[in-house]
Amino acid sequence: MSFESQLIHSSTRIASLSLRLRPLAWALMGAVRYRLGVWLVVTQGRRNHEEQGALWAKGRDGAGNIVAPADVVTYARAGQSNHEYGEAFDVARLHPEDGRVSWDDLDWGGVGTIGEEVGLRWGGRWQHKDRPHFENPDAPIARSPLVSA
Repeated sequence: MSFESQLIHSSTRIASLSLRLRPLAWALMGAVRYRLGVWLVVTQGRRNHEEQGALWAKGRDGAGNIVAPADVVTYARAGQSNHEYGEAFDVARLHPEDGRVSWDDLDWGGVGTIGEEVGLRWGGRWQHKDRPHFENPDAPIARSPLVSA
């Protein structure tokens, strides 16, 4: 996907967020671009309960036991994620030269600090680190008991 297409998809995902969260998402992206020289895109915005349930099932057996820890995507079951309420989003680095998106070559500490400075809650501070995750600080802190601040 091209650089421009990635930005369009990112904008669509931001538009799916709550009215309170949208300007904070834009502020994070702008501040990271200005201060770190890195383009960010929103890779996940609002998702429905079925999508959340499917993500929760990754790396788990039918009883919900973790059987493949490297495949676990989330600790929040359907109904427990702020993504489902438009109160959370995930980001990644966008490479303008080829439109590639990556998570491994980013200063997550710097991005997280900037996110907190613009008024977001950062998943990188949680017990189960979720560095790409940012959310509305007024939203309930993780509806999942395993994701505590």
